[in-house]
Amino acid sequence: MESCSDIKEAKNKFSNLTSKKTLIKNVVFNLLGKILPMGIALFTIPIIINNMGNERFGILTIIWMLIGYSSIFDLGLGRALTQMVSKKIGENDVKELPPIIWTASSLLFFMGIIAGIAIFSFSTFIVVDLLKVSEIYRHETVNAIKLVALCIPMLFFNGAFNGVLTSYQKFGTINLVTAPLALFNFVSPLLVFIFTNNLAAVVGTLVFGRALVSVTYFIVCLKTVDNLYKFKIDFKFIKPLLSYGSWITVSNIISPLMSTFDRFIISNQLSASVVAFYTTPYELTARLVVLPGAIVSVLFPAFSMEIVSNPQRAKNLFHKATKYLFFILLIPVIIIILFAKTGLSLWINPEFAENSFRIAQVISAGVLFNGLAFIPYCFIQAYGKSDMTAKFHLIEFPVYMILLFGLINVFGILGAAFAWTIRVIMDYLLLYFYSLKLLKKIKT
Repeated sequence: MESCSDIKEAKNKFSNLTSKKTLIKNVVFNLLGKILPMGIALFTIPIIINNMGNERFGILTIIWMLIGYSSIFDLGLGRALTQMVSKKIGENDVKELPPIIWTASSLLFFMGIIAGIAIFSFSTFIVVDLLKVSEIYRHETVNAIKLVALCIPMLFFNGAFNGVLTSYQKFGTINLVTAPLALFNFVSPLLVFIFTNNLAAVVGTLVFGRALVSVTYFIVCLKTVDNLYKFKIDFKFIKPLLSYGSWITVSNIISPLMSTFDRFIISNQLSASVVAFYTTPYELTARLVVLPGAIVSVLFPAFSMEIVSNPQRAKNLFHKATKYLFFILLIPVIIIILFAKTGLSLWINPEFAENSFRIAQVISAGVLFNGLAFIPYCFIQAYGKSDMTAKFHLIEFPVYMILLFGLINVFGILGAAFAWTIRVIMDYLLLYFYSLKLLKKIKT
C-alpha cells in the first residue's frame, strides 16, 4: 500500500508535466523540430524538382502525404492511447499503463499489417486509375507505393509509442528523433540522385528512416514508463480504446481526405503534370500551421490531464492559446498575400510562380482559420467528445466535394484553393462554437 508521502511525490511529479514552463519549453522543442527541416526544404525542393521533373515530384508529394497520413487506417487507436494515458497520469493512476500501452500498440501493429496488405494489393490501381500517372513512370511508381505499404506497420508502431511519449511531455526526445527524420525526407533524395532519379529508390530511403525511428521510440519508451518491459495485453482496455478511437477513425479518414483529396482530383480532372503547381505553394503556405501544430501537440495531453485535475486551468489554456495564435498567424498570412509572386519567382522560377502565386494567396487566407481550428479540435477530443469532431467532418465532406469539383471545373487549380479555404473556415466555426459550449459545462 502506498504511503501519503509516495502519493504526494507522484502528484508533484506529474503536476510538473502541465506547468507553464514545461508547456512553453515543449512548444519551442516542437517548433525547432519543424522549422529546421523546413529551412532545409527551401533549398532542396527546387533541386528535387529539377532532377525529378514536375510529374515525378508531384507523385513524391503524394507519397509523402500517404506516409504522413497513414494513421487514417489505425482506427483512432494512436489518439485514443494518448488520451487514455494522459488521463491516467492526471488521475495519478499509472499502474495500469503498461497493459494499456501494450494492448493499444499490439492492436495498432495488427491494423498496420492489414492496411499495408491493402495498399500493396491495390498499388497498380492507385497508380494507373486513381493518379493517372504517365505510362513512362508507372512501373517505378507502383514499386514506390509497394515500399510504402511495407512500412505501414512500422508507422503504426511509431504512432503508438510517439503517443506515449507525448503523454509524458517528452517533446525534447520526440523532436530529437523526428527532426532528423524530417531532414532525411528532403536530403536523402539528393543522395539518391548521385546514382538515379528513380522514384522507388527515393522512397526506399524514406522507409529505411522510419525503421530507425521504430527502434528508437521503443527503447525510449522502455526507459520512460515503469514496468513497460513486462508485456501484457488486457482485453478490458480494448472496448474503451475502440470506443474513443472509432470516432477518431472517422476524422482520420475524412480530415486527411479533405486536406489532400484536392491533388488527386486535380490529377484526375486536369493532369498529373500540373499537380506540382498546386502542391508546392500549398505545402509551403500550409507550413504556417506548424505553430498551431506544435502548440496542440503539447496541449492535447495537457487538456486531457487538466480537465480531470484542474478544470479552471484547462479553460485558461484554451482562451490564451486561441488569442495568441490569432495574432501570431495574422502577420505571415498578410506577408504571403502581398509577396507570394515575388517569393515564388525567386525560390523556383518566374514561370512556376505565374502558375502558382494566386494559389498561395488564397490558401494563406484559409490557413489563418485552419490554424485557429487546431485549438478547439484538440480541446473537444481531450474532453472525450471525439464523436463531435467526426460528425462535423461528416457535415463538411459532401459540401467540400461539391465545391471542389465545381470550382476546379470553373477556375482550374485555383478553384481547388478556393474550395479548401471555404471548407476550413466552416470547420473553424463549427469547432469553436461547440468548444464554447463544452467550456460552460466544466465545473471549476
